[in-house]
Amino acid sequence: MPALTLNIVTTLPRHEALEAVKQAVSTASGWIEGHQFYSNKAATLQTVIERGSLLAFLEKLAENHLVPDHGSTAQTLKAQYREGDTSEVRVACVLSFSADGPDLRIPVPAVPG
Repeated sequence: MPALTLNIVTTLPRHEALEAVKQAVSTASGWIEGHQFYSNKAATLQTVIERGSLLAFLEKLAENHLVPDHGSTAQTLKAQYREGDTSEVRVACVLSFSADGPDLRIPVPAVPG
């Protein structure tokens, strides 16, 4: 199964951006296979989308102002589109959040002993 990466930088709050990606995946009859969160600065969602739904996925992302950067594989993803094709494509959505919020990491003190 092909694997592609979309790099998206957004000013949306983290929760809104993640919900928008979740809706785009759902609209495209896909699902989220896994995720990684890197404090409130970045997140990666590993998704699986049917080839025939790739354009709907990209359109829903754009509708929510989540446009992949020019260096990402959005054009390659569009080239993978095949109308009516139910074969699957893995798409990793790498989100970078440009909002200046406090870091979510919590320092844990050393346990004496």
